[in-house]
Amino acid sequence: AAGMFRIALAKDTYASKDYLPGDVRYYRDGLNATITVEARGDHRAIKANGKPEASSDDDMPSQILVGLAPLLLHDSPEDVALIGFGSGVTAGAILQDRRVERLTVVELERAMIEASAWFEDLNHGIPPVENAHDSKKTMSESVKNVVDTQNNTP
Repeated sequence: AAGMFRIALAKDTYASKDYLPGDVRYYRDGLNATITVEARGDHRAIKANGKPEASSDDDMPSQILVGLAPLLLHDSPEDVALIGFGSGVTAGAILQDRRVERLTVVELERAMIEASAWFEDLNHGIPPVENAHDSKKTMSESVKNVVDTQNNTP
């Protein structure tokens, strides 16, 4: 079910003579979403059903801060849960904190984790995450007993 995210709002951009569609580097119809990685020059974006979830530049401060801000507020964030994997940049940022012993990532679409390989230069390689789940039932079971901090990607 690939589609354009908010095409009505972006029609001027897409109708412009200067608009160049991105090169599709990754495409997979997953169980929950169609995941793509598109590139325009050095810019890469990972998308779910056409909606950008993360990119290689525009939202980088948000991707990093959403992971690190909760760690600043906790004295000993050993067990961290992250809901949503995206490009893996947030997970990679969390794992740079040496106090973090375990990161549980809850991602409903396995193809998102596969596609994050296109961001290895930014996410410190595919982070060694535990318990990447693909159902809401498993998500609630795994997170309820774990967490010192819980992060949710924007």
